[in-house]
Amino acid sequence: MNRCIKLSSFLVLGCFVASGLSAQSLTTTFAGGNGGASGWGNFFELTNTSGKALLITKLDVNASSSASTKFTIDVYITSKTFVGKDGTPAVWTKVATGSGVSKGRNNKTPVDITDFVLSPSGSYGIAIYFNGSAMAYTNGRGGAGSLTTFKNSDLTLKAGVSRAGRFSGSKFDPRIWNGTIYYSKAATAFYAPFGAGCKSASGTPVLAASKGSLPKLSSLFRVSLSGMPSTSKLALMLTSLRNNSFNGAPLLPLDLKVAGAPSCFLLVDPFIFTPVPVVQGKGTMSLVIPNLPILKGIGFYQQAFGFDKTVNAAGFVVSNGGMGIFGT
Repeated sequence: MNRCIKLSSFLVLGCFVASGLSAQSLTTTFAGGNGGASGWGNFFELTNTSGKALLITKLDVNASSSASTKFTIDVYITSKTFVGKDGTPAVWTKVATGSGVSKGRNNKTPVDITDFVLSPSGSYGIAIYFNGSAMAYTNGRGGAGSLTTFKNSDLTLKAGVSRAGRFSGSKFDPRIWNGTIYYSKAATAFYAPFGAGCKSASGTPVLAASKGSLPKLSSLFRVSLSGMPSTSKLALMLTSLRNNSFNGAPLLPLDLKVAGAPSCFLLVDPFIFTPVPVVQGKGTMSLVIPNLPILKGIGFYQQAFGFDKTVNAAGFVVSNGGMGIFGT
């Protein structure tokens, strides 16, 4: 994929055409039959086959603790698949959290998670960790490594395994996550942070939509930066169509220690590069979004680089990521 630096090139995102809002879901099973304790996680592979950006909005889960037990969940992603990655925490990025109240084993317990975006034709490894409640899952068939498939016209889910710790502990294979994924082919403007940045002497860079700003058609969308290196007069904003591959390879999140920036992770596949002036660690990127219907429902991802020659061998730090959808 070609890279470019002109902000006007943002319009090439129109290569993915989206339709109107529609809420849908995909369910695996709630048969239970086995399970783990609080602190355990289920892993599965999730592929967006819709050709459009999908906004994941809610989950139903199988919480095996007694009814009325309060709990939370954490949702992580990695590029392409969980296979071979479930014991490596560095390759996972947290994209959502949520809280629920158990309806009892083998019942659907709703969890209103923070929304996150799946890129078109993107495959992800997904990890869902339970905190404060045990979870129920179902044994798979076919022996270790067997992936049971559930799908509809938009999503394909291949399950999976379980681990008794946070990307660690005993591994149980194959295990099927019990749950429902609710999503929309969004036409409503959306923007949210995901992942985390790395520290400089000035703090950890933070990327977020400016107050009251959303990527709406026929508007000026602003993204604010703070906590950038105080010695830097310029930041570099990366904007991308994807956060599940780097130059076509399933490498995200990419540990930038290979470039001399330990504890910093590349969260998006660089596509457009936008210089952003920085004053005392703060800056704003402004994007004029034209009123083009072809842009509606297109997902995008962002991350900022800040520069400080003293912070590490690479001379830069990175912000958290931002994920958005152009809409109305």
